[in-house]
Amino acid sequence: MKKIGIISLFGFHNYGCLLQCFALQTILKSLGHTPTHIVFTDEKIKNKPLFKRVRTFLGKIRNSFKTKELKKFADNFIEYRNVKTEEATSIAKDYDAFIVGSDQIWRPRFVTFGIQNAFCSFAAPESKPCISYAASFGSEEWEYSEQQTKECAQLAKQFKAISVREASAVQLCKEHLGVEATHILDPTLLLTSNDYKKIIPQKLLSTKAKTNKKKVFAFFLDQTKEKETLVDTFLQENDYTQLSSYLVNSEKLVLRSFRKYSLYPAVETWLSNFANADFVITDSFHACVFSIIFRKPFICYANVARGNARIPSLLSMLGIAPTHLISSLSELQPASTYALPSDIDETLTSLRQFSINWLSSNLQD
Repeated sequence: MKKIGIISLFGFHNYGCLLQCFALQTILKSLGHTPTHIVFTDEKIKNKPLFKRVRTFLGKIRNSFKTKELKKFADNFIEYRNVKTEEATSIAKDYDAFIVGSDQIWRPRFVTFGIQNAFCSFAAPESKPCISYAASFGSEEWEYSEQQTKECAQLAKQFKAISVREASAVQLCKEHLGVEATHILDPTLLLTSNDYKKIIPQKLLSTKAKTNKKKVFAFFLDQTKEKETLVDTFLQENDYTQLSSYLVNSEKLVLRSFRKYSLYPAVETWLSNFANADFVITDSFHACVFSIIFRKPFICYANVARGNARIPSLLSMLGIAPTHLISSLSELQPASTYALPSDIDETLTSLRQFSINWLSSNLQD
């Protein structure tokens, strides 16, 4: 079995990011491997003006407080290693193979440690085998410069195997990188709701209903007035009550139900909302994913700025009606419209097995 280095987007401010890391490591461990996420750090504050260095330092203190519960989850459940970007080539000898993915690891604007490193450029001198697992470009459009395309195409051709998260990415790989790719599941979907319930404290899982009304969990990455109106309208028209609502943006996370807290709730708490809710309203890809995992009907409000290709691809792959994705309040339909398909269990079981088999076979010598 292999020591595997994983290259992905990694941070303590994003639930989906951490949970896809957790899920992929869980599967790799079940296959007998020893995985570690490589977290590239790129500190360039020494040459900044003093006021910018102070602002950066204060921002780190603020963010470390706000995200301390998410870091606690990472420390408890994810093996990771911090590596300075300029020292990337020194780690290739420490691993038998590398996996790139998942999440938007192939979206240049999101990769702060060099898009070439997201194609294992650091491992090339050691000729270590590399594969991608459900890597995402985050967009249907090609966002690479001409030079980036040339360099990354050369690196991609050295991969042992490539898999991607969105159907559109299969074509992007073929057209721009000159490689074939397989469309497979996001890592979070490789685990079941029971797998996730094992890490949720029992006290967070509701056993008795405090109201006869069904409960809605609302989670938004980017707050807008229309999204708030969407939740309010849905509650009124369908006689639901609000379980909790997380409103996230680059500055703050606010819990309407718990305003006294200014920090991100624990990953386990976030997960428990999917278990306890009867319906989910969101603009987040991974909130859609966990709605599906916990078999909860959901509405996703289109979030074009963060990459919209992934939602239609997810719905199509799982046979879920495209009406779950809306872009305006006028598209809102009765709650019963958003039920998941009756064969979702069979579909997910089949795709899970296919995706895990793909991963397992491509890690063999």
